[in-house]
Amino acid sequence: MVGQCVDEVANEVTAAPPALTLSEQLAAYWSQARFEDLPEAVVWAGKRFLLDTLAAGVAVARTPVVD
Repeated sequence: MVGQCVDEVANEVTAAPPALTLSEQLAAYWSQARFEDLPEAVVWAGKRFLLDTLAAGVAVARTPVVD
C-alpha cells in the first residue's frame, strides 16, 4: 500500500471477486449432489436409458456390418 495512489488502494478493497464461469458453477453444484438427492423418477429414467443403450450395443454387435 505504501507508494500507491489512494484510487488504487480503494479499487483493491472494493473490487468484487471474479464471477464464476458456467462450468465452475455446474462443478460446484454437482460436487455437492448426492445420489439420495435425486428424485426417484430421475433415477428410474437414468437406469432405463443405460439399459436401452447397452441393449442397442448388444443388438448391433450381432449384425453383418460388425462381422
